[in-house]
Amino acid sequence: MTNKGFTLIEVLVYIALYALIITGAVVSLYSVAQSGNRNQAIALVQEEGAYLINKIDWVLADAQSVLSPVAQGSILSVTRFDGSTVAIFLSGNTMRIREGTVVSKVLNNSNTAISSLVFIHTNPQGIGIHSERIDARFTIQVTSLHGHSFSRKHSTTKHVRKYYENKESA
Repeated sequence: MTNKGFTLIEVLVYIALYALIITGAVVSLYSVAQSGNRNQAIALVQEEGAYLINKIDWVLADAQSVLSPVAQGSILSVTRFDGSTVAIFLSGNTMRIREGTVVSKVLNNSNTAISSLVFIHTNPQGIGIHSERIDARFTIQVTSLHGHSFSRKHSTTKHVRKYYENKESA
């Protein structure tokens, strides 16, 4: 009598090996997915930080004078060379910009939270070799769909250009 087929022990060994392989594959896929979510959160924080720093630099690039902060504060307000005013400030966890009397606009992504926004106004007179400058610092935090939280501090320094009228007579 010849038995064709597998013994019970062989079947159990094959099932155990299959279970180990499937478990390893599921754990690996889960790890890759988690890593992707974390990397996506990191990329979002970096992109938002670069965008917000560029907006602050843009405001200061055409600033004729800095209205606030006098020394340090959470609101940056400048008068531009065309006479208009622009302000950047924090409202809750959003960074906003207001040009003139227009309603302010949100600058950051809705998936990010901004905190600890500080502007430091150094050497407002701009006397000597030390020019007037504004330092801006803030923190961006992101929470991914799977609950991973990532935050990063950002900062920029911008020197305010001074233009002086030529008072020589023609």
